[in-house]
Amino acid sequence: MNQGFLSKYFEGVAAKRLARVEIDPLISNQHELNGVRMLKAVLGECGEPVSFESTFLMVADENESLRDNGTVTWYDSRRNNPNRAAECRLYFTKNEVLATAEPGDLLILARKKDGRLILVVAPQNSTVELQIMWLFGIENQIEATFQPLDISEIDPGDAEFAARFILDEIGIELDEPETDFLDAILNSIDFSLPDTRTFSSLARATVKESVSPLDNPDKALLNWINHEERMFRRLERYLI
Repeated sequence: MNQGFLSKYFEGVAAKRLARVEIDPLISNQHELNGVRMLKAVLGECGEPVSFESTFLMVADENESLRDNGTVTWYDSRRNNPNRAAECRLYFTKNEVLATAEPGDLLILARKKDGRLILVVAPQNSTVELQIMWLFGIENQIEATFQPLDISEIDPGDAEFAARFILDEIGIELDEPETDFLDAILNSIDFSLPDTRTFSSLARATVKESVSPLDNPDKALLNWINHEERMFRRLERYLI
């Protein structure tokens, strides 16, 4: 992975905390998220309604996930009143994810390269919330107003396996580098599923960036894990 790798998959990303007025049917049934003008960086100009095909996803610590599809419409609710300042809003179709979400949960809104939106909800104070904040480089306190995120410089460093795991959990299929190289390795096991010890030994023996585990044990371990994870995903794709 390299600096700015998230830009390969997303046109733009923003984050916020869900407010009760946005998701609690006892308070509001408008199915709207409060937008801000800064979301123009992700969704374009706020004016006439523009609808985006969207995937809604809830991820939780207990390996539980909830997925639903729908649309999100970006518009200015005051567009017909030129004497008033624009009021940007996001209307979302009814879906199980936002119906299940709680006030204070983290919401990531990401526009993919194909124009679709993915809205990811993570429970507040959960481990998966921390993982997603790490992946998207969120270091400051997230409020109930959308904050566009700068993903152009994000680099998870050596933790490639962790970044790939999180992106896989939120439904992003990453490019597979060095497929010919990985296939040549896996051909030695006839694309069958070996036991863990054998697979790990193969990963250590075939890793390209060889680092002495005596001189730099942390770097060596990360190299082995990253390489084994790529090998496993390539084998999984072939078998499943």
